[in-house]
Amino acid sequence: MSASRLGTLVLIGGTLLGSRISGEPRRESGAQPEPATDARALAARLSPGAHHRHLDALLGRWESVVTVWPQPGAEANGSGGTSEIEWILNGHWLRLDYRASDVGQGGVQGLGLIGYDNVRGEHVFNWLDNVSCSALQSSGPCTDGGRTTALAGTHGDPASGERNHPFRWVIRVGEPGNWTLELYDAAPSGSEFRKIRIVNSRRKEPAAAAEQAGL
Repeated sequence: MSASRLGTLVLIGGTLLGSRISGEPRRESGAQPEPATDARALAARLSPGAHHRHLDALLGRWESVVTVWPQPGAEANGSGGTSEIEWILNGHWLRLDYRASDVGQGGVQGLGLIGYDNVRGEHVFNWLDNVSCSALQSSGPCTDGGRTTALAGTHGDPASGERNHPFRWVIRVGEPGNWTLELYDAAPSGSEFRKIRIVNSRRKEPAAAAEQAGL
């Protein structure tokens, strides 16, 4: 990275930090990191690292089986769709595109951005869809060598009008070619319940499927 480009990035970053809304709470994760004292240390914080490599397991095209529990104890609703995940922005963010199989008839279409904040030391997951105008913004640590990631956040709840309704995502990477995404929500009683479970299996491309079938 050239000195001029690095200086531009530092200037942009400082401007964004300086423009934060006064009084906005900022969540800290772990100990406060030391300031970057040289160009090499700053470049490392600006670049994808080991935790970004944990996310490589999510890359590709997936068949997604979705189960939804609208309320605690309610009967589950099932549906399906496809997910496509790729690195964007020079490998800094994963883009997740989800399309329900009935998206043309009002089904869910969603967009997720997944990454890792090198300064705060936690993963970040932002979700937007065609169902709500409220974004789900969350962050949290990974465990098991990056195979499990729990991300907590709050969002505006259209049903209750609550401005900071708590929720939690859990990403679990299983055997190669499988991973799950679960959404835990806060019930009216205040307890947590699993609201959505998405089981993702790697899609078999036509050539691979034919080869596996011996055709």
